[in-house]
Amino acid sequence: MRLELFAAVLLLAASLVCGQGVDRPIDWACMDCVFEADGVTPLTIRAMFLPGTDVVENPTAERKAASLGIDYSCSDPELAVDECFVARNWDEGWVGKLAFRVFDNLGLRVVGLTAANFSAASAQLYDGPSTFTRCVWEVSLGNVDICIGDFWETEERRRIATFTSLFDLDTMRLVTKKTGNVGDYKPDELLGIFTPFDRMVWALVVANIFFASFAIYMVESGGNNEDYKLENTAELGLVRIVLGLVKSCYLGFLSFLSFAPAHRVNKWSGRIISFGFMVFTYITVASYSAKLIDSLLSSVQQPGKVSSLTDLIGQGGKMCMLDAIGDIVTQVPEFNRVRMDNYGPMLEKLYNGPCIGAIIGKTPYQQLVLAQNASFTVCSDPRDPFGFSTCQNETHTVEEINLGCTDGCSSYRKYCDIIDTEDTSLNLVVGVAWPVAASIKHYVSSWLVNFRLTGQITLLRNSYINDRYVNVCPTLPETSRGLKIERLAGTYVISAGLMVLGVVVFIWQNWRHLPNEIRNVTEEEKLDGELENENHEIDEDVPERLRHVNPYTAVEGEIIAEMTYQLAALGRRLDTLEVNARRKGQIIFIPKKKGLANGNGHSGLANGNGHMNGNGKGNGHMNGNGNGNGNGNGN
Repeated sequence: MRLELFAAVLLLAASLVCGQGVDRPIDWACMDCVFEADGVTPLTIRAMFLPGTDVVENPTAERKAASLGIDYSCSDPELAVDECFVARNWDEGWVGKLAFRVFDNLGLRVVGLTAANFSAASAQLYDGPSTFTRCVWEVSLGNVDICIGDFWETEERRRIATFTSLFDLDTMRLVTKKTGNVGDYKPDELLGIFTPFDRMVWALVVANIFFASFAIYMVESGGNNEDYKLENTAELGLVRIVLGLVKSCYLGFLSFLSFAPAHRVNKWSGRIISFGFMVFTYITVASYSAKLIDSLLSSVQQPGKVSSLTDLIGQGGKMCMLDAIGDIVTQVPEFNRVRMDNYGPMLEKLYNGPCIGAIIGKTPYQQLVLAQNASFTVCSDPRDPFGFSTCQNETHTVEEINLGCTDGCSSYRKYCDIIDTEDTSLNLVVGVAWPVAASIKHYVSSWLVNFRLTGQITLLRNSYINDRYVNVCPTLPETSRGLKIERLAGTYVISAGLMVLGVVVFIWQNWRHLPNEIRNVTEEEKLDGELENENHEIDEDVPERLRHVNPYTAVEGEIIAEMTYQLAALGRRLDTLEVNARRKGQIIFIPKKKGLANGNGHSGLANGNGHMNGNGKGNGHMNGNGNGNGNGNGN
C-alpha cells in the first residue's frame, strides 16, 4: 500500500513539472489569442490571395487599374497596382469574406501577397501552369503562411504542405460541346439498336448461333426428326445437307430472337446442346436488353461530342483539365490530357478545339456554363504553345472573353453549347481547404469547423454563388424527354425489310404460275359467257310452246320433239367446248355423237309426219298416229 501511494505521488509531481511553461489553449477557436513570441503583439501572417470571380476579389485594385487606363491584373508584376498588396482589399467574394472572418477572430495582422510575389525558388521546384500549386510550394518554402482561394486538397499537394480542415467539397463533372438538339436525327441512329454490343461481341454471338445450329443438325439429322424431313424427298447428297444446315441455322436465329428453343431435339446429346445454347441466349439477350434500354433512353439527353470518359478514351480524343487534378483522374491516359492553368482558357479549348471533353468544378460550372456571367483572358495567338490565360511569349496576343456582354457580341452566351454529360463513372469529389503553415493550422482550422457547423459558410456561398448565378441557357422541354421514334428507326427498317423480303420470295416462288392462273380464270369466264350466249341463241330457235313441255300431259310427239331439241343443244355445247379447248392448246375428250350434231326436230300433230336429220346421213320418219321408226347414222 505504501509503495502504491508513493508511486502515485511521484506521478503527480512529474506531471506538474512537465506541464510548467506550456501554453495549451482549451479552445483553438479562440478570440484574439495568437501572438508573436513576446506574447503581447498580435501575430502577423503573410497571406497570398489568388483571385476568382465572386470567390476572392479585390474591387479596389480593379477600380484603380481602370482609372489608370491599364488592364487589371494583380498576378502580373508589370500590371499590379499598389492596391493589390493591401490585404484588406481582398475582403470580397465568399472565400475572401470567410478568410477575414477567421483572421479577425484570431486577431491576426495580414500582409497581402499575390502571384506577382512568386519566388524564383518555387519556380525551380514547380514549372507547371497552376498558380494554385505554385502557392502551395511557397507555403512549403516558408515564403507564405497561408494561401487564400478555393484550393483543392489533393494528394500531391498534401505531400508539399499542410492544409486546414475542409470547408467545402467540389464535385467534378465531365462537360462536352453540344453537337445537335434533342430529337435531331443522325444517320448512325439507324443502326442504334446494335450499339449495346461492340463488333467483336456481335461476331461471337453470330458465331455461337451458327455453331449450335450445326451441332444440333449433326446430332439430330440422322433420325426421324421432323425438322429435317425435307418436302422434296428427291433431293439427295450435298443438296439435302445444305438445305438442312440452312434450316437449322434459321431455327437457331429464331431461338435467339424469340428467347425460346425452336429446334426439335429427340436425343439426349441434342438436348444437352440445346440447353447450352439457351443458357448462352438467356445471358446474352438479358445483357443486350439492359444495355439497349440505357442506349435508347440516352436520346433524351442533349447530344454531345462525348457521352462519358469511356467514350472519350474510345474516340482517342483530348481531355482538358486543370493541372491540379491531373494525377487524380487516373482513367484518362496521359496522352489524352491537355493540362490548363484556368477554367476560362480550358473552356475555350473545348469550344474551339482540340478538346472534346473537359473536367470542371461546380463553381465555375455555375458561373461560366449555366449563368454565362464571367470574363477572363486567353492567349489566342496560334503561335503560343499552351493557350493559357497569359501567353508564354509576351509579344503574342491576349484576347478578353466577356460572357456577360450585351446581346450581339461574339462572346454572348457562347458556352450554352457546352453541356454536362452526367457521367456517373467520373465520381470525383475533391475537398476544398487552404494550404497553411503548421504554426497556425489548428487555429484557422478550428474557426473553419465552427463556421461550417453554424452554417455561415453555406450562407456565404449562397449569397455570392448560388443566388447570383442562375441558369440562363435554354433547358429541355418536358415534352422532349420521351423516347424518340428515330432511336427505333433501325428496328422498323430491319423488321419491315424482312417482311417485305418474305413477300418478295413468295412472289418469286409462284411467279410462273400466277400468269397462267389469271389467264385461265379469264378465259373460263369468257367461255362461260359464250356458252350462255350460245344457249340463248339456241333457245331463240325453239318455239316457245316447246320449251316447257310437261312429260306427264304432253303427247308422244311433243315429248320426242323436246328430247330432240335437248340433244341438239347438248351437241352444240360439246362442239363449243372442243373448239375452246383446242384454242387454249388443251386436249379434251369428246365422245362420238349419233344423230345429234346440229340436228333439228319437228313434231307432227295428229296425222302429221316427223323426221330427224342428223349431221350425218341418217334420217327418221314417224307416222302421224304416233307409231313410226327412226334410224340414222351421225358422223
